Amino acid sequence: MPGEFHTDRCLLRVPELSDASALFGIYGDATVMRYMQRPVASSADECASLIASWRSAFFSGKSFRWGVFLSSAPSSLVGTAALHYWSPASFRVELGLDLARSCWGQGYATEVTRALIDLGFDSLGVHRIEIRCHPLNAASVAIASKLGFTLEGILRDYVFVPGTGFVDEAVYSLLVSAR
Repeated sequence: MPGEFHTDRCLLRVPELSDASALFGIYGDATVMRYMQRPVASSADECASLIASWRSAFFSGKSFRWGVFLSSAPSSLVGTAALHYWSPASFRVELGLDLARSCWGQGYATEVTRALIDLGFDSLGVHRIEIRCHPLNAASVAIASKLGFTLEGILRDYVFVPGTGFVDEAVYSLLVSAR
């Protein structure tokens, strides 16, 4: 799996511990975190721990998360993108993406999601890619629909988020044959 790659307007690379403050700017924003499956981050140190775990998983080949940077500002983290919960035995992976509010509504999420779809099918050789999101997350729902994913259903009270409680999760899938 490449540690770094480009889309038309973005650079994706494995995040460094030095990106922790920028990640806290994203994960510490309650509006960004509204539909995430984790509570709002409380510190840059907490974000550094996340980055350390992501790096360990990436370099052990278990899960892949990149920092998202705009090509016009390649040193400023504006989000993360992941192919995670990978099951090589079942040929499936889950795709995840989060962006700073300053990047919302500009097509970056769709652009990066397309690139992750290609990586999932071409590099990981999966048969199925899933997007799991809160059913009220209109942006994620729109991307899944735009890129040909099929809504399979809603998992009721599926995830427990500290400080929020149980939340539903919508499951979308894209099969290699629909590509």
